[in-house]
Amino acid sequence: MMTDISGIKGDLYQASVIAKYELIKHVRSKKLYIFLALLAIIFVLTMSVFIAFGFPDDIYDPLTGTIVIQTGAASFMMVPAMLATFVVIVAAIFFAATALVSEFEERTALLMFTRPVRKSTIVLGKFIASALITTLMVILFFGIFGIISFVHYGEIAGNLLAAIGVAIAGAMCYIGMAFLFSSFAKKASTASILTLIANLIIISMISALLGVAAPDMTLWFMPDYAMDAINTALGISTMGGSSTFTMGVADVATSAGVLLAWCAGTMAISYAIFRRRDF
Repeated sequence: MMTDISGIKGDLYQASVIAKYELIKHVRSKKLYIFLALLAIIFVLTMSVFIAFGFPDDIYDPLTGTIVIQTGAASFMMVPAMLATFVVIVAAIFFAATALVSEFEERTALLMFTRPVRKSTIVLGKFIASALITTLMVILFFGIFGIISFVHYGEIAGNLLAAIGVAIAGAMCYIGMAFLFSSFAKKASTASILTLIANLIIISMISALLGVAAPDMTLWFMPDYAMDAINTALGISTMGGSSTFTMGVADVATSAGVLLAWCAGTMAISYAIFRRRDF
């Protein structure tokens, strides 16, 4: 028993070391600065449009006092809600798609430690690093929009923390998919391209086809539909589905659970494939 505990502590220590060096690599890499530049472009374009055309306000019915058209803080926060899926997919490509395949291209695991490293430890350490850096980017992305909304409108539409939570769960989902492709790809570029195609094209196509074939079906189990829970959290009016044929509202808790389940499933498959590969 003591040996097992000692071994677990050793594996966790190695995983923390791998995560540390992965984070250092991310901070020093051009990818981080390219991603930050992408966020800066989004902010600049958004602010330019809203400043040029004016920040919209809610339109109220003068008789009932109720909101007729939702164009205030909720309208402004619709920008990060619409771009959230794109942002987390790009983050997954930048910070996760090359994580495992790089071990076979660079043989880094063989050089980092003086004793053998379990492949489960490598996967855990790299996942921790990818999750941490991507979570930070998600918080930064939504946080800046939230600050701007609060400064201009004096409020933030809906529950920003819940929206960030769903976005982080979505990031974990797409990181899991990126790890899946990285586990069997022979080159980092291949893993990145597969991650992009799978999430922006194939999954969207599947959702659209299911929406046409079964218009009454709620696609709660699809990651793109689950990401729509960001709209629910922010109180943004939405048709609630990735397809115009799908009606309903994505539940925040259910959607977050679905996204995390996708993460757990893809990471399990990733490890099963990765552990069979030889350096």
